[in-house]
Amino acid sequence: MTDDLNNILADLTLLGIQKNDLEIEPDKPDTDAKPTSKYSALSVEELTIRLEEIKLRMFHLLAVFSVSLSRDCARGLELWRVRFIDVAEALRDKDAEALRKVVEGHEQFLLTKVCPTPKPKIPLAVQEHEHLRFWVSQLPKPQPPKSDGFCDGLGQFL
Repeated sequence: MTDDLNNILADLTLLGIQKNDLEIEPDKPDTDAKPTSKYSALSVEELTIRLEEIKLRMFHLLAVFSVSLSRDCARGLELWRVRFIDVAEALRDKDAEALRKVVEGHEQFLLTKVCPTPKPKIPLAVQEHEHLRFWVSQLPKPQPPKSDGFCDGLGQFL
């Protein structure tokens, strides 16, 4: 039994897998570390400028959505909202007063939780039904019998 285990380990070593690679080390959670975002390196002024640009873009998408009711605009608005919240969290860590000035008066719109707007999907049964309906509409339609000029229907016997 021990020889088989040594042979297996030798084969794994030939494949480039060491014995230490096979052992799983338990994860050590780091409770003191804060998750760093990609915006943490930016200054307060840069974060404020970025938030103002995102806010303007969100208002533009809201205006277009209110006129067109386009689902693409709603989806884009939610994507920008996610980005706004990420940048806002980075700014809140650095300067909460600057964040308050940016969102003042629009807190409900800018900082609400993102609600996903899925892309509309057409069920397969509906697709198949419409496909069949299209092909049936392409079939030649039966033509009514041609009139011989007489309205009595006996024109064929003339």
